[in-house]
Amino acid sequence: MVEKRNVKVPDQVEGIVKCGNPGCITNHERIRTKFHVLQKGERISLNCCYCEKNTTQDNMVIIK
Repeated sequence: MVEKRNVKVPDQVEGIVKCGNPGCITNHERIRTKFHVLQKGERISLNCCYCEKNTTQDNMVIIK
């Protein structure tokens, strides 16, 4: 490790987290996921820009 930095959560997250709604268009079409960050800090919460489903940190699935 060269240096340690504090990471800030942006206002919008794209292409990193999968939407938990099985009916969301991002789970059926080749569309990049996009979320608005509702809550920052220790408990991150996201809102899908397409289906408006809220996703909490406990339910997030990272896209590989």
